[in-house]
Amino acid sequence: MPVTGADVRRIALALPGVVERASYGTPGWRVSDKLFARLHEQDGVLVRLGAIDEPELREVLTDAWRARAPKRLVAELAEPDG
Repeated sequence: MPVTGADVRRIALALPGVVERASYGTPGWRVSDKLFARLHEQDGVLVRLGAIDEPELREVLTDAWRARAPKRLVAELAEPDG
């Protein structure tokens, strides 16, 4: 089943230290004030929501988050209760 913007929001906000803040007038998600994901309607986007399933979306968002998150938050995600 294709994912939606609501799925992106839910998955992104479940990651440690994430806040939602508009970016260029569209929903965006940041960690330590660094943008790691946003939604927009333009062609040529990196992830087309209609062509990805939820496990794959979770992996893509988590990888983008890891690239921006401080080490302490990455360690928090790796904890069994994190």
